[in-house]
Parts: sequence; structure tokens; C-alpha cells
Amino acid sequence: MKPRLVFELLGVPRIHVDGQPLEVDTRKAVAMASYLAVEAHQPTRDELVSLLWPELDAERGRAALRRTLSTLRTSISAVTGDDEVIEANRDRIALDRSELWLDIEEARRLSAIDHSHGSDKVCPECVESLQVAAKLYRGPFMHGFYLRDSFAFEDWQRNQAELHRRNWRDLVDRWALALASGGRFGEAAEVTQRRLDTDPLDEAGHRRLMQYLVWQGDRVGALRQYRECAILLDRELGVPPLPDTRELYEEILEGVEPLPPAGRVELAPVGRPLRRDDAADRTSVGRKEELSLMAVATGHLFFEGEEGIGKSDLIERFLVDLPGPIAVCAPPPGAEEVAYLAITEVLGEAARFNTGDPPAIASEAVRLLPELGGSVFAEPRPADSGPGAAARFHSGVVAALDHLLSGGTLVVEDAQWLDQSSIAVLGLLLSRPTRLRVIMSWRTGELAAPLSALVNKLERAGTGSRFQMTPLSDNESWELLSLRAEPGIPASELESIVDRSGGNPLFLLSYLGAVGSSQAELPAGIEELIGARLNRLSDQALQVLSAAAIIGPEFDLDDARVVSGRGAEEMIPALEELLVQRLVVESHDGITFGHDAVRRAVCRRLSKARTRILHGRAGDRLRLSDSMRAVHLEAAGKAAEAAIAHGEAGLAAIEVHAYESARSHLTSALELGHPAREQLGKSLGLACVRLGDYGAALAAYDTVPEDADIAHRVGEIYMRLGRLELAAASWEQAAALDPDEGLLSRITADRALAAHRRGDRAGAQRLIAEAVGLASSAEDRVARARAAGIAGMIKPEKLEIVEAACALSEETGRNDLIAAALNNLALAQRRAGLIPESIGNARRALAILEPVGDRHQLAALHNNLADTLHQAGDEEGAQTHLAASASLFASVGLEPGGWEPEVWMLSEW
Repeated sequence: MKPRLVFELLGVPRIHVDGQPLEVDTRKAVAMASYLAVEAHQPTRDELVSLLWPELDAERGRAALRRTLSTLRTSISAVTGDDEVIEANRDRIALDRSELWLDIEEARRLSAIDHSHGSDKVCPECVESLQVAAKLYRGPFMHGFYLRDSFAFEDWQRNQAELHRRNWRDLVDRWALALASGGRFGEAAEVTQRRLDTDPLDEAGHRRLMQYLVWQGDRVGALRQYRECAILLDRELGVPPLPDTRELYEEILEGVEPLPPAGRVELAPVGRPLRRDDAADRTSVGRKEELSLMAVATGHLFFEGEEGIGKSDLIERFLVDLPGPIAVCAPPPGAEEVAYLAITEVLGEAARFNTGDPPAIASEAVRLLPELGGSVFAEPRPADSGPGAAARFHSGVVAALDHLLSGGTLVVEDAQWLDQSSIAVLGLLLSRPTRLRVIMSWRTGELAAPLSALVNKLERAGTGSRFQMTPLSDNESWELLSLRAEPGIPASELESIVDRSGGNPLFLLSYLGAVGSSQAELPAGIEELIGARLNRLSDQALQVLSAAAIIGPEFDLDDARVVSGRGAEEMIPALEELLVQRLVVESHDGITFGHDAVRRAVCRRLSKARTRILHGRAGDRLRLSDSMRAVHLEAAGKAAEAAIAHGEAGLAAIEVHAYESARSHLTSALELGHPAREQLGKSLGLACVRLGDYGAALAAYDTVPEDADIAHRVGEIYMRLGRLELAAASWEQAAALDPDEGLLSRITADRALAAHRRGDRAGAQRLIAEAVGLASSAEDRVARARAAGIAGMIKPEKLEIVEAACALSEETGRNDLIAAALNNLALAQRRAGLIPESIGNARRALAILEPVGDRHQLAALHNNLADTLHQAGDEEGAQTHLAASASLFASVGLEPGGWEPEVWMLSEW
């Protein structure tokens, strides 16, 4: 029966219904129909909403989906008279595949015809089906089609395009070899030349063409092809041909080239045992293009792909011959809650490379890793608790890494697990010119927004190269199996592994590792595969592995012994057993899980009671940071001890300006009943203010007994929210709670600002004069700078007053006050028509405030600079800062993410 729906997606997309082109008035309908045709798993409605309308909330997204589905059904039924080809219920939507023809599936079917010789060979009879399959590839997948507002669909389309490019390349290779097996060498050469026209840097294609030419009798042409290949590689990549290519050239030159194929020709030998020197070949399977590009890349390298796709293997292969010092870190799941975990780890690794005299500011790194003090760096200057310390601290850590790894490489794997503080340091490092290279990998779609934006920026600037790791094609999967499979495995089992792995190397090798287990058939999923290996472990090995899983992806053997409770004499045979099973692997760092999926599978198998016991042993008996100790103790159910550890971790995070981590730890400490509720409540309020979460900040301050300081802080929050009356009332209350002279001066200055904004000029003048007098009497530099700054806001036309406020703020050394004064000066200069000066001071204010991390004030600075750049005619710069401002403003308020227009009015403070 002729199919009613025909999808031709290999090239410019063409969709026909009963022989007529599908006509719809929205590109989303074409995108949805194409996705349903390619993805045969019956996607859920939520999956389609996330794919096509990621910017909408769930309710609006579902409504858009219903409208698009209705449009698609109407267009189809207008031709067919019914809409039965679309199957939809409350949860899922699918196409009736019995009514569908898809060029991708047809190409796959034609390619799989094997004439009883197996899919690992071709023969002359394969030519016809392979030729028809090749003609189905009219161009790249959905060529020329795009959606403006859906990055998720764009990623899916790009990954599909790369997968089908690889499959087309493999198909053409099979077609050419089938032609050659029948003695049709000239046609094989023409087909291979077509492949090289689309991928001229494919060295394997050049070798095949050389072989076909010499078998055709054109030895001169084969030798000329080698020269063309060598020139092209030198011009485009700056590298010589591989030894295999050079060896073939020399064989042709000497007249001892391989004999031509005939009859049934094997594509990739299957079944030879694994040799240790196969490791490099394993990594290069399907990744030769990436390796070639990595070899000539000069900037930072970034790798993105799904779990198990081979990012770590590719990086490890690249590092083998890399000169200079190398430090590697791979933060585990849950590391997001532990401030500076990744940065502390790489500092410890990098310390062994110390040579020469470090810059003085590098001593700031000793605050994170005290072991660096004395032998590596000098002791840092006394800690500065003011907000301005953040810039110096982060700059010092970057300087330390630049010194220790000068001329070397910093590798950050699994960057999706980085904590906010490590992200801030890494972002600063990537933004500055340094003497080290960064290699970073992460799971697709899971990189934190700041790092993702920075990677995009570096890629555009040509100082970073991104590699999208896509699944292996079927032929590449067979090639990898040929390197790993033991002899005697039935071909049907190997074909099943290739089909079910989806091109994911980890899944493929996990399926292969389960062959020969006691199970009657291959497990259905990766967890079952790992479970089959776990079931073969001895009790001692399983206990050690369970303890290691609780500790984290990387673990010390002694720590695993302590947590597991096993004796030292039992650890060695247990470890050897785990290494043989490749559940753990040895690295230069020690011992780590072969893949995090193994660790997660082990954790899921543990009972709740056993989990609590192991976490308790880890929290009680290991030397850990407060952050990690808190995590273990809480998981162990030891609430009182966990509360203390969370509190210490939260206060330490405040000191190094890691506010996200501080909020998490302090909230946990209070929920678990920490006794110092007043101290932790104030610190939690401060962290929430910096993050712009004013609702949470007010709630935190509400839990603390009120004094002048708390009332003053509450008033500052109301002023940020544009609620002048509440701010003024809070400050009047603060003034009545017997503050010292310095605090009273700051309260009075803020009251003057509130009066000014209410239009009470006389009241503002009286209060600011009082504030200046109090600050002078108290000899309080911060109070003097604050009073002078607000005096400049009250009389912005007097530039000399604003400039004096800047000078006083510089004396305090507090970056938040310096940035505020510079911002106010920039605004006054803009009003006076001094545009270049205004831009310069605004940029300086932004640079000073960024390490402090006050989201609301940063948003206002970006907005002010955007307005000034607009006046200067720099529309591109204005748009950049306007976008940054909008993003930050949207994250600030009583309920971040809600619409609070008053929040967007902040311009000076």
C-alpha cells in the first residue's frame, strides 16, 4: 500500500500528503511533523513543548502545542479527508508509522541488505541497493530549515545533521568498496571523489582513492592524489599526512601496493582480542576529524556531548603528548553546593609545578588551600571582610593558577557540576590573557549560563574551539567493537549491540561487557548492565565499592578502607577485583570510577540504612571540608552535627563571596536547628540581598531580634524595591534603636536620600548636613563616604561634590562604595554632556562591582551604561549592556522572576 505521508528530510525538507505538498502556515508545524517522523518513540507533550517553545511556561507552551497540532491535522485532513495518521492522547503524540515513508529509514533499510554475508561485508550485488540509498541523500539533514526561537530544536537538528553526514560517508565508502569488489575500480574512484568533494580533509578517503586509482591502472594519478592530499593538509591544518598514508604512497611508488578486492569484502574485522596498544585506536574511532582539528587549535578547547559519548577519552588522548604542566579536576554531582571545590582541587594538583617567584597577589590562594602557604606562596595579608575583597581574592586565585600552570593546561571535566564560586573564578580566568590553556567538557545543555555565554564569546573571537561530540555511526560502532570484542561472540549479538547502543561508546562497551554473564539476554538499560557486573563481585569488593560511591567519583584508598570498615589486608584483593571489572580505574590522581553511571548505580542499590551508616562514617572519620562533612552528616541523619558543619561552611562561603553556596548551607543549618540563629540569620540575609532575592532576605531578617543594624538593612531592601515610605519608616525606627554615631550617620544619610526622592528638598538638605556632622564626629570613613555620596545625589549639578565623594570612597577601600560613587559621577557627567568621561567611569564602576556580585546594582550599572552608549551612537554596545541589564533585573525582586517594575528603576544609590 502506498504510504500517505512521505518525508524527505535528507536535504531541503519536503513533506507530501497523498502525493501533494504539505501546506501549513507555521514553521513549527513542519518542525513538529519532522521530529515525530524521525523520533519513533512517541514523544510526550511536555517533550515537544520543551523542544519547540522553550521560552514559554508549561501552560502557554501546551496551548501553543494544541494550536500547532490542530494546524497540522487540518492541513493533512484537507488532503486525505481524515486525520487518522496523527495519533494523540492526553500525554503523547505520534504519527501512524504504517502510513509513513521516511527517506532516513529507507536509506537505512537499503544499506542493511547483506545478501547473506552479514553487515560487516559487501559484495558486487550490494552495489544497486547502496547506489539507491546514496541517491536519497540530497544534502544535509533539513538543509535551509531553521527556527528562530528554539535552541533545543536547533541542537537536535544539528546533531541529526552530523549523524547523517557520518552515515552518508560510511554508505559511500561501502558503495565504492562494493564497486571495487566487482572490479569496477573507475566507478569506485568516481564515487570516492564525490565523498572527498564534500569532506576534502578526510585522509582515509584520500587513501581509498589512491588505492582505486592504482587498481584501475592509473599509478601516476594515485601518486598525484597523494601530493594533493599532502598539500591540502599542510595548507589547511599545518600537518603532514599520517604514517598510513605515507606508507601507502611508498608502496605504490615501489609497485608493491595491496592486491585489489574481489568477491565478498570485509569492512572491519570483528573478533580479534583486545591488545593494550589498541587504546589510541579506540579513542580515534569516529573522532579522527576532531583529533586533527585539536592538533592545530591554538586557544582553549571545549567539548560538549551526552554522558558516555567519549569526551574524557578524547581529552585524555590529546593530553598524552602535550607539553607543560597539567592539572585536572572533575567535580562530582553535588559539588554545586560546595564553594570553590573544583578550584581548590586544581590548586592542589598545580602546586607541584611551582617554579620561580609568584606574584604577590597569588598569595590570596592560600585562603583556599592553606598547604600552599610557606613552601609555595607567602602568607596572604589579613582577611578583608568588606565586599571589596572579592575582586582581589578572585584575581589572586587566577594569578596563582597562571603562575603554577604557566605554559601548561588546566582541564575541567563535567563542568556542569561546578559550584557558583568556581564558575566565577574560571570565568575570570577565561576572560583574561593568561599563560595557560583551558580544556573544558560538559554534558549537552547543562553548562551554567555564565560559562555558556563566555564559551560562545570565545568561540566567536577565535580564541576557543568547541567540539560537539555526536554519536558514532553504525560503521564506527562496528569498528570500535572490532577492537574490543573477544573471539566467538555471535554476529547476531554484535549486531544487537550496535543497534541498541545508539552510537554511544559507553553504552556500546557496557553492552559488550555484559556478554557472557549469567543473564539469558542482554540487559535493557545501562543500569542493568552495570548491575550485572556488580552481581559478580565478592562481598569485600562490593563493600569497598559502596564506600567509594558514598565518598565520590574520585576517592582515596585509605578513605574507602575507613568508610567500608575493611582491614588493610582485604583492600588489595578487593581493589584488584574492581580494576579487573573496570568498575574503577587508576589515574595519576589515584582511583576513580570508570564512569559516574557506575557510582550512581551502586548508590541506588544501597538500602537507606546502609546509606546512612556509610555517610555517617564518612562524616565522622574522614578529614573533610565543612561543606563535604555537612553533606555526609545530613545524609547520615545526624542533624545536630550537620547543622554545625553547614553553619561553618556557610560563614566561610560569605567570607569569599560565594553567596549561592552560603545561602544553601546557611538555610540547611537553620532548618537543622543550629543554635546560633541570630548570627546565621544576619549572614543569610546578606547573601540573599547580594543575590537580589529580597523576599528571602526579609524573611531571614525577620528571624533575627531587631536592632538598629537590622532595621537599617531592612530599609535598604525597601529602597531597592522602590518602596520609599517603608524605607523611610524602617530608617526612622533604626534611628530610634540607639545606634552608634557611625551607624546613625549612615541611617541619617539614607533618610536624606528618601526625602530627596520624595521631593522634600529642605528635609533632604537638613538630614544630609546632620549625617555629615555625625560622620565627622565618629571619624568613620565609611559613614563620611556614604554621606558625601548622597550629598552628590542630592546636588548632581555640582560635579565637585560628586568628585569629592569619589575621593572619599577610594579611602575606604570598599569596592561597593567606590562603584556607587563612580556610577553617580558617570550619571552627573552624562547630564553635563561629558559623554566620553561618563562612559569611562561607568565601565570602571562595572569592572569594580562585578566581583562583589550584587545583581541588582550590576543590573543598574549595565542599564546606565547602555543609555550613555546610546547617546554616544554606539548601538551595538548599548544593546549588549541592555541585554545584560534585562537578564539581571529579571532575577531580582521579592520573588525573583516576577514582574516588579520598581526594581527596574534603580539607577543611583
